[in-house]
Amino acid sequence: MIKLALPAGELRTPVAAALDSVGLKVEGYGEGSRTYILSVGGHK
Repeated sequence: MIKLALPAGELRTPVAAALDSVGLKVEGYGEGSRTYILSVGGHK
C-alpha cells in the first residue's frame, strides 16, 4: 500500500489534473470536494 498526502485549497484542482493526466483517477479529489479519505483507480 502507498499513502499520499494530497494538498487542499487552491492546489487541489491542478494536482487532480496532473494525476488524471498520468492515468491515476482519484475519486472525490477535485474542486469543491471536502473528502479526505480517497480511493485511487488507474494503473495496476
